[in-house]
Amino acid sequence: MNKIRPTSLLIVRNRSKLFVYRAKDSVKNEEFYRLLGGGIEFGETAEEALRREIKEEIGAELEKINFLRVIENIYTFEGEAGHEIVFIFEANFKDKEFYKKNNLEVKDRKKGRKAVWVEIKELRKSRFYPEGIIDLI
Repeated sequence: MNKIRPTSLLIVRNRSKLFVYRAKDSVKNEEFYRLLGGGIEFGETAEEALRREIKEEIGAELEKINFLRVIENIYTFEGEAGHEIVFIFEANFKDKEFYKKNNLEVKDRKKGRKAVWVEIKELRKSRFYPEGIIDLI
C-alpha cells in the first residue's frame, strides 16, 4: 500500500537560473530536473524539514525563507506510483559561495544526482517536476 508523502522543496534563484538536481527515470528512459528538498518527518514543520534536507543534501544553510504554496503531485517514478503533498518555499543560501557551485553532489539515497544551475527558460522546455512548479517561477 502506498502512502501520501509530505515533502518540502526549495526554489533558489541566481539571476535567471534555478538550483535543481538532474535525475533519470530508467523505466521511462527520461531525464528530468527537480527542486532540492525532501520528506517531512513526523513532528517536524515543513520549514524545518526544508532546512534539514538542504543541509543533509548539499551542506547549505538557508536564509530569507518564504513559503509560496502547497501543490499535490501524483506521479510514477521507476515504475512505482507516488503521491506527495509538496510545500514549496523560496529562499537564499546563507553562504554566497553556493551561488558559484555547479555539479554539486546531492547526498541522498539515490546515488549520482548532481545539483546544477539551470536557466529558467531551459527548465520551461525540459521535464521539470513536480508538474506545474514552473508556473510559480
